[in-house]
Amino acid sequence: MDELIYTSIARQLSGEATAADNAAIQQWLAEDEANAGAYEKLRSAWENAAKLFETTSFDTASAWNKVSARMQQAPEQKTRTFALPAWTKYSIAAAAVAILGLFIWRAQDNGMVTITASVDNQVVTLADNSKITMRKGSVLHYPKHFEEKQRNVSLEGEAFFDVAHNEQSPFLIDAQSATVKVLGTSFDVKCNSNAASVVVRTGKVQMTSIGNNEYVILTPGEKGSLKNGKLTEQNVSVNNYMYWQTGKMEFSNIALKDVVAQLSEITDSNITLNGNLPADMQAQLVNISFHRQSVEEMLNDICLITQTSWYKSDSAYVINVK
Repeated sequence: MDELIYTSIARQLSGEATAADNAAIQQWLAEDEANAGAYEKLRSAWENAAKLFETTSFDTASAWNKVSARMQQAPEQKTRTFALPAWTKYSIAAAAVAILGLFIWRAQDNGMVTITASVDNQVVTLADNSKITMRKGSVLHYPKHFEEKQRNVSLEGEAFFDVAHNEQSPFLIDAQSATVKVLGTSFDVKCNSNAASVVVRTGKVQMTSIGNNEYVILTPGEKGSLKNGKLTEQNVSVNNYMYWQTGKMEFSNIALKDVVAQLSEITDSNITLNGNLPADMQAQLVNISFHRQSVEEMLNDICLITQTSWYKSDSAYVINVK
């Protein structure tokens, strides 16, 4: 039984599984009918162990003694109730002990850290020396210490990741609707419950849709987007997507309609073109740069050089004919 499955099952039984954990467990269950029986044994062991900790305080040493006694009886019970041709009695016991051990560990200190960048952008350095710059309003969940074979974190919002290279331990980000997997690279991740995007600065990044396991491999200068279950990729200016960090953005010979689309996404603002704006005006090329400007100031500059105007409706900024 893969050590990674131990951890995924433990998180599921404790109510803290990510979408990636649940997908891995479902795939494992589908691989072999015997796995379903093994899963039930582990679930039962977990529930029995939980009874040891129903009080608000407990003696950890005593708890381990009870767990150990139960595990020593496990081989005899296993023989009577279920046969696992590919497993030994020791692997079952080891799996249960691993999960029970995690339960005791969580009861004292679950080892998870949650950071919310509530006031401003925030930089977090992880145990492996990976550095994460969180955008204001984002939430990051990560363990105090990573597992040996993989490094798992989860993100709500947007953050730039500079991941320490480790070929033996992939870095996995639960981005709600997508999973992002790397060995060591730098990239921006933006996600919510309905969509996710990844922009790569260095290295390679695998972006996978949790819904259907479709994936793309992204290289520097590429952006992967997942929306409405559809995964796409395109070439972009990486520096522009760092605007929330650097305050700098630049467009060189980019069509007005594309500038507006990127500006809307990068600034988290709803900016559109009026449907009456002629096609040739929408396609005119724009050369412009911004430095720590408000959306309104950016629109003023764009309209000045494109001979257009803008107004604000209830739900959007709209660029119109002058």
